[in-house]
Amino acid sequence: MDKKKFWAYVAIVVIGVATFVALWNLPVITGIVSGVIALLMPFIVGGAIAFILNMPMSFFERKIFMLEEKIASSGKKKKPQKAKERAKQGGTLERVGALLLSIAIVIAVIFIIIFVVVPEIGRTVKGIIDQVPQIAGKLVEWSEKYIGNGEEIAQWMKGSDIFTKDNLNKAMDYVGTHIGGLWDSTKGIVSGTISVLTNLFIGFIFAIYILLQKEKLGRQGKMILRAFLKEEHCNKLLEILGLTNKVFRSFLTGQVTEAVILGFMFLIVLSIFRIPYALLIAVLVTVTALIPIFGAFIACAVGAFLILFVNPIQAVWFIVIFLILQQVEGQLIYPHVVGKSVGLPAMWVLFAVTVGANLMGLLGMLIFIPLCSVLYVLFRTYVYKKQ
Repeated sequence: MDKKKFWAYVAIVVIGVATFVALWNLPVITGIVSGVIALLMPFIVGGAIAFILNMPMSFFERKIFMLEEKIASSGKKKKPQKAKERAKQGGTLERVGALLLSIAIVIAVIFIIIFVVVPEIGRTVKGIIDQVPQIAGKLVEWSEKYIGNGEEIAQWMKGSDIFTKDNLNKAMDYVGTHIGGLWDSTKGIVSGTISVLTNLFIGFIFAIYILLQKEKLGRQGKMILRAFLKEEHCNKLLEILGLTNKVFRSFLTGQVTEAVILGFMFLIVLSIFRIPYALLIAVLVTVTALIPIFGAFIACAVGAFLILFVNPIQAVWFIVIFLILQQVEGQLIYPHVVGKSVGLPAMWVLFAVTVGANLMGLLGMLIFIPLCSVLYVLFRTYVYKKQ
């Protein structure tokens, strides 16, 4: 038997046995994987933060280099390459300046949310609470009209055995038991919040290290791959990683840009038509626009519900305006801003969103579209090569 075939058969048998053992001990394997993920979570978060911050940082870095080259090349025909050469070294002043600008933008967005959006949410809640007496009055009128003065209900309650002493004692015991559970839930929430904040802090520090030395880390990663893989396999893996990086960057930048444009459109149009809660709804539209397919329905439902408390007619007009702006966004904005950066047919977008939501919730809905796009491109390339 050929040696290559022999080892191929051995590999198939080993993989089959390993898969069977893993499925047989699935709870144990799941527990181990969950423990490893929890242990590495700060660094996973740091990698995600670094990936997101790298997009504006790279933009600012290019602008700084261009400005330096223009200043340095004043009166010269040939532009110096010194700034670009320094860009390949981690920890340059340009890199630090670009990173600080990116962090400043993130902090500014957080401050806007805290000092603009949160007070608007407070005013909205207060407005809804102020509407409660009117709603209660309408409910009383409705009950008197369709139920009567309540004599039948009183007779039913009097003859019912629901309010016996034994049942009341059981109800008190139930409340007492769940008060203890409420305390445990509160402790769990506090502990979870502290854990999240800790992971974010460690991840942020880790992200800064990654961004300041990204070229050096990239070179080290390639050296490790070439040490363990053949040149052909190494180049193929690097090609796949490059495609993944390109697709994820295009998807995130396109989605965020499109969401911001859509949010400003809603703010302007709703303000012109004097629709209540224009700012809050515009922010809601901006956030939910990041959620593919289902985000629009969430924003429309919540916005209509809020306006309904103030003026039902305006709620209907809001739905009409929402549908019109969604058509404008879908036909004009999305194709130009996002374009074919994802390159995934609509059917597979729905598939990716559904599977991602079931596996990882909201995060899965965002991740699985570019992930499925990468798999789709690789599979399509493989099929075309076989033709």
